[in-house]
Amino acid sequence: MENFKLRKCKCSVSVFVPVYNEAKNICLNIQFLQSSLEKIGCLYEIIVVDDASTDTTIQALSGLVKNDNRLRILRYETGPSRRENLASSFEYAKYDLIVFTDCDLINTFDYISDLVLNLLSGNDIVIASRYLKDSKIKRNIFRLFLSKIYLFLIRICFRLDISDFLCGFKAFKRDVLLDLVKEMGYDNSFKRGIFWDAELLIRAKSAGYKIKEIPVVWFEGGKSSLNFSHEKGMFFYIIKFMFKFAHGKNKT
Repeated sequence: MENFKLRKCKCSVSVFVPVYNEAKNICLNIQFLQSSLEKIGCLYEIIVVDDASTDTTIQALSGLVKNDNRLRILRYETGPSRRENLASSFEYAKYDLIVFTDCDLINTFDYISDLVLNLLSGNDIVIASRYLKDSKIKRNIFRLFLSKIYLFLIRICFRLDISDFLCGFKAFKRDVLLDLVKEMGYDNSFKRGIFWDAELLIRAKSAGYKIKEIPVVWFEGGKSSLNFSHEKGMFFYIIKFMFKFAHGKNKT
């Protein structure tokens, strides 16, 4: 039923896939993603955002890109930036609906139809949540513990009523996302780190955008973006942002 509705609406979707040193799995994962998009039946493009990989990610993708004009690569030489280079790439989207997904979420790709359908139903932002009642997840206990602590602290500090803003599987109306990214600016220091996702949604809530969470099936990949030893600068960034936000100066 959902796929029929999406075909009837003739929607068009730009899908962004941020990658860093993913040469080993990138081609297979992109093919899985294309298969999920083909099931929807909508017009689509996939833009792989290479965040300054030092391996052969670009070379691995070259064959796929050469044979399919729906695939593009944006390569950045400075990084890894976590989300900053990804955010800079959204302006290159051809279509009015934008999805971004971490490349290793192959068990979650089929939920793109749910993301898009909920956008078409009047929401401005739709995000996957691993912690809703109907979600099914499989991940390392220690990483789960760290994730829960981080989510709890951010929700308390910013009164953010969202269960999971870390999951790298989100959809937006293009104009909404571009406005938020412009407001956030580019963090040249890269200290914002994984807080990027939270800040985006904090600003979206403050602006009154309609945000919808959906349940998903999510299996943890081999790598995790949540590593506090790599995020030392982020804590100072969060404190600074929290001070500005509390005083009504949330535009940086």
